[in-house]
Amino acid sequence: MAGTGELRAVAPVLTSYNIDATEAFYVNKLGFSTVVKYNDFGYLIVTRDAVDLHFALVEGGSPETTPTECYINVAGIDTFYAQAQRAGAVHPNGHMVEQPWGMREFVILDPDGNGLRIGEPLPE
Repeated sequence: MAGTGELRAVAPVLTSYNIDATEAFYVNKLGFSTVVKYNDFGYLIVTRDAVDLHFALVEGGSPETTPTECYINVAGIDTFYAQAQRAGAVHPNGHMVEQPWGMREFVILDPDGNGLRIGEPLPE
């Protein structure tokens, strides 16, 4: 029987300039676990709850020029925000705000310059 074409999950592939440093940031500061790490060709997958993030090693460039950002919808944003603050991972201009489109959001900036916009719907 043919499938329905149902989309099941998405995992962005973000930039890494140093796979070991990227892994350490996500595992030690944000509570992710390593799924797989391929040092020989520079690829890393980390997971936390239902979210997988992939990273590909990029030669050259710098975190200051990385334009990548992804959005992660969470439950219990205050807990995750507190963890990110303790880890020093909140973007200097990305502290918690209530957005006019009905979300509470903050932004994490990783060592590779990737932004993770974290959001949770405001209570109705």
